[in-house]
Amino acid sequence: MTADKRPLKVFLCHAHADRDPVRALYTHLTNVMSQVRFYP
Repeated sequence: MTADKRPLKVFLCHAHADRDPVRALYTHLTNVMSQVRFYP
């Protein structure tokens, strides 16, 4: 794949107690990233 066709990947490291807020953040980020065009 070319650089502009690769999916953007994000790794979120968190404590077990923070699981629910981090999942909400992940959902929000995936929604935002699917709507925004990133340029190299």
